[in-house]
Amino acid sequence: MKHRVWSLRTAVMLPIVIITFLVLIVSVYFSARDYDFLAKEQGSKILDALYENTEMRLSTLLMDSQDVNSFYEYYIANTGMYDYDTMYDIERFTLEFMKQAQADTPQISAMSYGDEKGNFAGYRHNDDQSYGLMLKDTRTDFNLNIYAGENQKSELLASFEEYDPTTRPWYAPVKKNRQVQWSEVYVNYDEKMELTITSLVPVFDKFNVFRGVAGADVKLNMINDFLLDEEMKGNGVIYIVDSDFNIIAHSIDADYVKIMETDPPTAVMLPAYEAENQMIQMSAKHIQEKETASGEVEQIMIDNARYFSMYSPLKSPAALNWSIVAVIPESDLMGAVKHRQDTTFQFTAVILVFSMFLAMYALSRVTKPILESSEAALKLSGGDFDTKLEIGNVQLFETRELVMAFNNMAEKLQSSFTKLQESEEKYRTLIENVDNMIYSISTDGKFISMNNSFASAMPYSKDYMIGKPYEIIIENHKMRRICDESFYNVLKTNTKQDFQYEYLDLSGDRKIQSVKLVPQFDENGNLASILGASTDITDLVLAQERIQSLLKAEKQELESMVRERTEELETTMQELIDRERLASLGSLVAGIAHEVNTPLGVAVTAGSYMDKINTTMFKKLREGKLSKKDLTEYMKSIDESAEIINTNLGRASELIRSFKEISVNQSVENITDFKVADTIHDVLLALKHEYKNTKHTFNIDCDEALQIRSYPGALSQILTNLIMNSLIHGFEQVEEGHIHIRAYREDDTFIFDYWDDGAGISDENLSRIFDPFFTTNRKRGGSGLGLNIVYNIVTGKLNGKIQCISEEGKGTRFVIRTPLEK
Repeated sequence: MKHRVWSLRTAVMLPIVIITFLVLIVSVYFSARDYDFLAKEQGSKILDALYENTEMRLSTLLMDSQDVNSFYEYYIANTGMYDYDTMYDIERFTLEFMKQAQADTPQISAMSYGDEKGNFAGYRHNDDQSYGLMLKDTRTDFNLNIYAGENQKSELLASFEEYDPTTRPWYAPVKKNRQVQWSEVYVNYDEKMELTITSLVPVFDKFNVFRGVAGADVKLNMINDFLLDEEMKGNGVIYIVDSDFNIIAHSIDADYVKIMETDPPTAVMLPAYEAENQMIQMSAKHIQEKETASGEVEQIMIDNARYFSMYSPLKSPAALNWSIVAVIPESDLMGAVKHRQDTTFQFTAVILVFSMFLAMYALSRVTKPILESSEAALKLSGGDFDTKLEIGNVQLFETRELVMAFNNMAEKLQSSFTKLQESEEKYRTLIENVDNMIYSISTDGKFISMNNSFASAMPYSKDYMIGKPYEIIIENHKMRRICDESFYNVLKTNTKQDFQYEYLDLSGDRKIQSVKLVPQFDENGNLASILGASTDITDLVLAQERIQSLLKAEKQELESMVRERTEELETTMQELIDRERLASLGSLVAGIAHEVNTPLGVAVTAGSYMDKINTTMFKKLREGKLSKKDLTEYMKSIDESAEIINTNLGRASELIRSFKEISVNQSVENITDFKVADTIHDVLLALKHEYKNTKHTFNIDCDEALQIRSYPGALSQILTNLIMNSLIHGFEQVEEGHIHIRAYREDDTFIFDYWDDGAGISDENLSRIFDPFFTTNRKRGGSGLGLNIVYNIVTGKLNGKIQCISEEGKGTRFVIRTPLEK
């Protein structure tokens, strides 16, 4: 398929046009995006501030009212006013208290007290700043009377029969829950019928008996008034809703409740989504339909204009379960930013389009000398080295330099071409006369060219071989296979191949060549031919073969010498081990002899004593002087002496049996069934002379019934060497040492765990403790074969493994694992 060729002007202008339009599109996109981000960010900050300010002011308004009511209740409860027949004292106190509190809490429209008997007394703050009495007790025949002034002498505005304060919304919740709270929104039971919420505080006597409720009224229009005063809302709106999204108050002059003329009067709360104001209506619908999260800023469209709204619950007092919604128009946030942004974009678009046309004109001036240079370059590539460019009409510095560089290049190319021809001739002469054999082969295996060295070594002439397959010069089948394999590897992998080629020359002498086949590629990267180079390495290979022969003979002689020395060393090593074993057994014999001598001496002494008292007894018997007392003492002495003799002879017999068992086991290496605990006790008994005068102790953890099939002598020798190692090395500076021996089996493995709390082994010596002749106590006669014997017995005779764990100053531990014979 033929590729389309673009002109330089098109190749440069097309990206400029595309980039220009992309810049415009991206500018529009990011401008709109930045505007949206800025508007939302600004809206979020203003709405957050608006909510925080409204929430703080509303919370202060309500909590201050509740605090005042708590003081009101506290005085009534502590003075006992609730216990009088009439409400006169409470009436008088309420008026004074309300006048004092009005300056700090003008939002309180009325304060009152009602009790369980149905009595009621309170004052309301009139629009003309006066106070009106509200009273129900015996003085009003239990009717609710509402007066224009501060006492009963003033004008009576209204009177209601069968008014029961305990059933009213400001009393009933406290009677049920008996705690401080806020009432639901309700309509006052008077001639004004205003919407009100009341702070409710229960009143208890000193016996904690519920007596009545103190109330502080806050009219909703008071909340409305302070929302109207909020300057931060601008052209927006703030409104407060309950949990059912009914309007409590808002910052606009419009109805938010409908009064129903029932008995008693009731009010129907207006749902926010039915409000006349579109900002309230649309934001309420959006919040409920989208289930907007608390504190999240939302965008809503009203009459093709964008507004921002935020919905958050009232934090304090939380019991009211109210929420604050703030809505502000985009125009309040951004002002003229949108207009300025559009103007900037239009100006930028005009500049870009003008710049594009200006670039096209400049490009046409720039590309003209470049096109002329390309035409001249085509002539130059055809061999026309006399081609020159005129520079008189070129006005740009860069293109002028380009034309001058082209003319200079044409001159240098002509000079270089001439030198290249000369170099090529020299190279051809060098290749033809070099001693190495150089040739080239086509990809189908035929000779393309060869130098004189290669042709003179072949049985055919150069003219005959050119165009012939390379196989014509190879008669040996083995060499042909090697050459074919290397040739096809070059074709397959396009990599260099090295091999040795061996043949007989025309005189019949052996020749060896090192051959390299190097792939040659064309301008498209395809394999064009294979260049071969052969170097005669006959002398080098023959010399290497002679050296290898000499090395082989030297190696055999050296191995024979090493084998002889190894056998001598092994014999000497075995003799040393046998001597060490006999020395250990000799030490054991000396110790046993010493141990046996003591009980035998005691037995001989006891026997002499028995002979002496027998002589004395027989003398008295012959003389007739034997008394009953003498006979009794004689029998007692005979019993004691016999017991001493038997005990000591038994001890000597046990020592000899133990020695015999150990010596036989170490001398006769037969596999047998034996109890591990008995072997351990025999070794400890045989070595008692080594530790009996010390404070060292042994802790044996081995089941008495544990029986294994192995070499008991091997185990005895291992334990003997380990104990002597602890006594000589581990406890050299330790007065009271402890040795722990644990033996058990896991499946088909016997585990022997031995450890002491002696001096331990340093890190530098730990890796060498099993080496023959290695000892740290050579001054005291140590041979360094003790642990080496243990290692050889474990890994050789028992076919097991031994592990040493030690830390200097913290003792040494040996863990031996051996497979059990079945």
